[in-house]
Amino acid sequence: MRQAFNLGSKLRAFGLDISRMHKDMLAQLRKNADVACIAMTDAAKQATPHSGDGKRRGFNVISDSLQKSWVGRFTHGSTRKVFGRIILENSRPYAIFVQKGHKVKKHFVPWLYIDSGGNLSRATHRGGKMFGLFVGTKTPYVKGVDMITPAINVFNSAFYDLSKDIVKDSMEKNAR
Repeated sequence: MRQAFNLGSKLRAFGLDISRMHKDMLAQLRKNADVACIAMTDAAKQATPHSGDGKRRGFNVISDSLQKSWVGRFTHGSTRKVFGRIILENSRPYAIFVQKGHKVKKHFVPWLYIDSGGNLSRATHRGGKMFGLFVGTKTPYVKGVDMITPAINVFNSAFYDLSKDIVKDSMEKNAR
């Protein structure tokens, strides 16, 4: 017995399936990148020195504004060659100094004093005399706290875990 079929039509049908598969896979990978960006942002917030109750901590953190300022996002690529761009940023101008560390010099700040409650206060007049405090740290360098590397590792892990079966799922979905 002999069976004949048109190879061109079979290849065209297969080509349509591959095209549909490619679109489905890209759509799912983009969704996975969005989800992984959320996990990356949460990891950056966890790695950031913070305080939840407004009390002074070991890193001299009084507020958690640095922690709340992390934003991670995925921007879709505009061409077939560019899948997209992953962005992790912090809007606080001092975030880079916390990340990389910085030098500190002691310096005099006029009108600064510690009040009776132990809080740092400022006044421009107190008995007509000039007053102030020397501020700085006990060491000339404050070591940085790496907040970005753990976040990137979480993104990579989350994206891989979400995407590892995407080709198999797409092939099963588009099988004829």
